[in-house]
Amino acid sequence: MPEEQRILGYDVDGEEAITNALIELLNNFPTDKAIGFSSLDKNSGFAFYPIAGAAIYSEKEDVCGNVTQVCQYPFAVVYRNSPKLDKHKVRIKELLDNIGKYLEGQTVSVGGELISLAEYPKLTGGRKIINIRRETPAYVDESDDSGTQDWVIQMNLKYKNAFERMI
Repeated sequence: MPEEQRILGYDVDGEEAITNALIELLNNFPTDKAIGFSSLDKNSGFAFYPIAGAAIYSEKEDVCGNVTQVCQYPFAVVYRNSPKLDKHKVRIKELLDNIGKYLEGQTVSVGGELISLAEYPKLTGGRKIINIRRETPAYVDESDDSGTQDWVIQMNLKYKNAFERMI
């Protein structure tokens, strides 16, 4: 079994840059609903939620004080709805799985049109997105008595943060 990676700290300043980049990326994917940040209505909505913040997993510093960190920002995209028919549930799952593929840089078909992500957005400072990967396929996370379901896909954004340490 692989050894679990240890978190060295958090890139608190990078969290805002990553959040803004994800809002941009997710809302560039063609859907009929805007994808918000950490907020869903009681019975419907589309949003993404950070899972643990922008965690630093590795850090290297050279003799001149140049630091390179590799960080990860795990997040979940959640689609809340009350699908009545199986075909509606299948469409929700396909939508979330296609968003996952799109964020990974794969070509997906949306409404008969092939789309792909040309590049990741620019970040602040010396930060650069390395990749985004799916941690899970889309699945039903929660369902209530009224039939409202939360469909979820968990993702992980990996990025590099390079800066000069002054002390």
